[in-house]
Amino acid sequence: MRILILQFLPARQYPSGPRFDDALGVASSVLRQDGHATGLLPVTGYDEGRIRLKLAHFRPQIVYADVAGTCVDLAHRTIGYVALRHCLPVVCGGVFATVAPKRALSMPGVQAAVIGEPEVPFPAFIRATVSPDLDTALPGVWLNCDGAVVKHELAPLTEDLDALPDADRSLFAYQRHIDETHEAEVSVGRGCPHFCAYCINDWLMEIYENKGTFVRRRSPDRICDEIDALRHTYDGIRRIRFREHLFALDASWLATFTEVYRRRCGLPFRCHVRANALTEPVATLLAEAGCGFADIEVISGSDFVRNEIFDMELTNPQIVAAFDLLARHGIAARSINYLGTPYASEVSIEESVALNRRVRPSVVEGRVYYPFVGTRAAELCAEEGWISNRGESSYRRDESVLDMPNLRPEVINKLARRFRWDVAHPQRSRFNDLAAWWTTGPAVWVAETIRRLRRVVSRRDVRETKAGSVPAEQ
Repeated sequence: MRILILQFLPARQYPSGPRFDDALGVASSVLRQDGHATGLLPVTGYDEGRIRLKLAHFRPQIVYADVAGTCVDLAHRTIGYVALRHCLPVVCGGVFATVAPKRALSMPGVQAAVIGEPEVPFPAFIRATVSPDLDTALPGVWLNCDGAVVKHELAPLTEDLDALPDADRSLFAYQRHIDETHEAEVSVGRGCPHFCAYCINDWLMEIYENKGTFVRRRSPDRICDEIDALRHTYDGIRRIRFREHLFALDASWLATFTEVYRRRCGLPFRCHVRANALTEPVATLLAEAGCGFADIEVISGSDFVRNEIFDMELTNPQIVAAFDLLARHGIAARSINYLGTPYASEVSIEESVALNRRVRPSVVEGRVYYPFVGTRAAELCAEEGWISNRGESSYRRDESVLDMPNLRPEVINKLARRFRWDVAHPQRSRFNDLAAWWTTGPAVWVAETIRRLRRVVSRRDVRETKAGSVPAEQ
């Protein structure tokens, strides 16, 4: 069977697409092992001509729509066109189908929704489609049967990640990605133990309860096997990127990884670091393994926003200590910040500016907050009635979608631009601080002195004028 994957992406982040997705790549590898052909079309905007050309060239028999939470409107329109105009069956998957399966099934032409990690349920659905007479189970698949929803129990988690095939990177035109970035993305595991309210992680932990170990890691040797295969297949790989948030959370696993990675690979790498989990031993292991760059989610300079709203259990001193640790070990860092969050204010954004000035990251990223579907923070915004109908169009423009009475969207957008400028140009901020001090201190004294001098000169001129008008004595 020929299966076309539509990968819906926000154009602001991926103007040309596609985006490498390890789980999607693994699912494609499983499908190819079953003898099917897979292709991919990144969709960042509605373009009937481009879709029509891809369909004519690839000739799919079924379409799989991988829908991000920021592309629901785009997916709704595109899937309707594919299903109704080209009479193709559509299966919806990805984050949106996982957190809102009923909404996914309500899209025109969608026959099934794949929930959770796709490498088990979607190939099972394809096998049942190819051989409908077989008694094939459909774990993790919801079916749209004449308006009625048939729900199958969620598939258990794949606990032995080493047993999965390597992700099919040919699906993502991966050599082009290497040519542009010289960086290969490699998965180290799945799951995260934290419950941050801007993420769907707690949702996933809930639906996968009693379905296996949620936080799983691949063995270091299996990771290096994949890196070896990548270096053999693609030219120009100079750095590895480990995206998962769990990378540096287990010091024991990291110690084993460091030993194996240094011996077998040795390429510089980039990873994610949780500030309240970074210790001196962990920082030492990262440096020894070759970590040259780390991503840290600061989110906000306000302890209230970070902990009461987003439930991160992370303090300002911990953030400062983490950046200082990385700097001492020669590891550059990127600070990730959200602007215009629920209950944010001009003061909290100024706190974010001050905190980023203090930690001096190599790169500062300021994102206007967007209430991602399925997150507790989005539910809070909905309960307060703050989510406007500007929706995805605001996200594409990197503008706020929230209408909060204490911080209007136009103010959020202005402060976001100011945040990026102030943090990226600290010398300008210091000049502004000096100017503010000048206008409220010495400048006032100088202005007052000049005014007094002018008054003295004016009085002297008056006296001289009066003296000149008196008749001289004879």
